[in-house]
Amino acid sequence: MGPDGILHIPPVGGPIKLLVTKVYGYLLASFAAGIFLSEILRTDGIRRRQTFYLFMILAALVASTLVKIFGLVPEYFDPTSAAFSLSGLLFTYSIEKHGLLKFISVGRDQAFEEIKDIVLIVDSAGVIVEVNQSGLAFFGVEVLGSTFDSVIPKLSTAENGEPIPKIKLQGQTDERYFRYQKSTVRYGRKLEGTIVVLNDVTQLQQRQDELYLLKEVLTRIFRHNMGNALTVIHGNATHIQAESTAFADQTSAIINRVEELQKQAEKAQQFEKIFEYQNPVNRSLREVIDAAVSHYTGQSGVAIRTAIDDVRVEVHPDFVTALRELIENAIIHDVTAGTTEISLSTDITDTQVTLRISDTGPGIPENETLILRSREENNLDHSTGIGLWLVKQILTRMDCSLAIEADSTGTRIDISLPRSHEKE
Repeated sequence: MGPDGILHIPPVGGPIKLLVTKVYGYLLASFAAGIFLSEILRTDGIRRRQTFYLFMILAALVASTLVKIFGLVPEYFDPTSAAFSLSGLLFTYSIEKHGLLKFISVGRDQAFEEIKDIVLIVDSAGVIVEVNQSGLAFFGVEVLGSTFDSVIPKLSTAENGEPIPKIKLQGQTDERYFRYQKSTVRYGRKLEGTIVVLNDVTQLQQRQDELYLLKEVLTRIFRHNMGNALTVIHGNATHIQAESTAFADQTSAIINRVEELQKQAEKAQQFEKIFEYQNPVNRSLREVIDAAVSHYTGQSGVAIRTAIDDVRVEVHPDFVTALRELIENAIIHDVTAGTTEISLSTDITDTQVTLRISDTGPGIPENETLILRSREENNLDHSTGIGLWLVKQILTRMDCSLAIEADSTGTRIDISLPRSHEKE
């Protein structure tokens, strides 16, 4: 305190001045430069260029003071003003060209808000810290600050122990189904959290429930009602045929038609099993072919020859059913008086096996081969339509390709199967 009553602080000089004004300042600048370099290495594209501009601005300012401190410029010249001018130009260019880190952030924020899926951001403590507009509309604003476990129930697991990525949640007004996806967020400096995306699959779930109900109804009709009715009709027609010859032609027509319908009903019943997901199985192709052709052994008017390599393939569990349907199709469409000749052969490589099914009949009609060729469903307006559609459903559930050639000399179907080098 001076005689005038004013507190005087002595000027700081020497090493203290150097420590405060130089060392501390450059430590801060070095720390900032390190952050910018880390961002440049971590990012790419426009964000990297924007960060590089900021780094250059900082570097220009630091360099201007260093050259002055180390006496690299005359005493009368201060490069600081030039450095600030250059920095201003770089700053202006960055704003004009790229928005200086603003445009990307604004775009991402807008995308976050407008996305239809519900997006939740959860911090490392398990608290929901951010949610987009879709999430606020479904959960309400009280979801912010809530613990994640109190909002999202624990995922149920399948028989194999894997979590089922579909959950049912109660919102403000209704209950909906969501597909659940989760990813971890890491941004260095121990910043860590979780992003959870909930994709609304309520309509898909309702559609699946409706299809399941339709499948149950149809299979029960074919399995019980229609099957029992056809059995009664067949029995009565057979009884009439045995008791009287007055209506022999009519009863024979009834019996033949009923037997055809019974076959179609049996095929329709197989849809229930095929529609269920089944993993491919490792089988000997020769054993599969033997099982398929054994059904026709000894059948008059049919000659089947096989030349099958002893290889293993990955096939659908009902692949034998598909092969029988293709053989049956060749027999049905051969209206010639002679014997239907069918051959099955293979052509193998290291990775796949091509199974070739050929016949000498007049060829499958084009409108029926479309059932196998087309990617769209076709009207099942033929008696063999259900069988071919059954074949298509089995083959589309396998990792295979199909090629068909049909003309007046017969039909050739090539099925390419993935070869397996594993033993059963």
